[in-house]
Amino acid sequence: MSLLNLLKKVSLLTILSLATLVSFAQNQTVTGVVIDDFGEPMIGVNVSVKGTTNGAVTDFDGNYSLQNVKSTDVLVFSFIGYLSQEITVGSQKKIDVTLREDNQNLEEVVVVGYGVQKKRDLTGSVASVKTDDIAKVATSNALQAIQAKVPGVDLQQGSGQAGSNPSISIRGSRSISASNSPLIIVDGVEYGSTLDIPATDIESMDILKDASSTAIYGTKGANGVIIITTKRGTAGKSKVNLNTYWSFNSPTEMAGGMYGMQEVQRWLDRANYTADLASGNWGSSNVTPADVFGSQALADGTLITDVIAQGSYTDWYDVIFQNSTTQNYEVSISGGNEKTKMNLSLAFMA
Repeated sequence: MSLLNLLKKVSLLTILSLATLVSFAQNQTVTGVVIDDFGEPMIGVNVSVKGTTNGAVTDFDGNYSLQNVKSTDVLVFSFIGYLSQEITVGSQKKIDVTLREDNQNLEEVVVVGYGVQKKRDLTGSVASVKTDDIAKVATSNALQAIQAKVPGVDLQQGSGQAGSNPSISIRGSRSISASNSPLIIVDGVEYGSTLDIPATDIESMDILKDASSTAIYGTKGANGVIIITTKRGTAGKSKVNLNTYWSFNSPTEMAGGMYGMQEVQRWLDRANYTADLASGNWGSSNVTPADVFGSQALADGTLITDVIAQGSYTDWYDVIFQNSTTQNYEVSISGGNEKTKMNLSLAFMA
């Protein structure tokens, strides 16, 4: 065989091989059906070529049809709650798939509760107040830290007494006669509807504001739930924290009331108006305190006219509202090891 004939045969074989490869790698249409573990067709399963935007979705009967697919492509079958599958096309033109349930994912949805999720509630309305926001409020009750920070939460101070518990309602009142206070949970333990934990011991507050809170706590959570997470010690690291402050308290922007001669003058003006109205001669009356109060006396027998003459009036605003000071001392010790962590705190307010 001559060299020329040998080269011709090699060239012919090369051309035939390339033609075969091109024919094998050409685009094709892949069809199939996707079913579940029970043999039922699955609707809406996403079928796509891995690494591309080429894809399709199964119909009502679980059928799909995917065009422009190469033999080297990898098909990805995915559906929420099921394990994804990847299949290389090869020479297959019909690929049927059975998707298996992702049992691990389903268990996580059931087991995970409000207290262990990062956002506490994935579907309901939730708001969070962090330790930095709580520390900015110098108050005797940590619940006052959520005032004007959480929408839908109405907080009213019940009294001016130091340490008194505020009245809290979440998204309005739900009952006329029963309590509208939310349920308070501290570190997973039901704490009731009041709180006496120092604000410096709280890591965060999470407020569950809608009906989904009853899914975990039942009817007790109907008025909303406030989940409080306290600070914990760090393994191998002991820490001592001291927080103190002294404050001066005085009433501000008070509405002035009438007392003393202002109140007496109001009674005299009233009597003058009545006398002028009866006589028709306006501005002619000149009523005196004796004409108005006569022999009326106080509980101790003192005549009102004598009080007016002496000017011995009582400023009841001054009696009720007095200046005061507040002292607060908080100390905490935290630490522990890998197995046990502790945080001991004491607080005093006067």
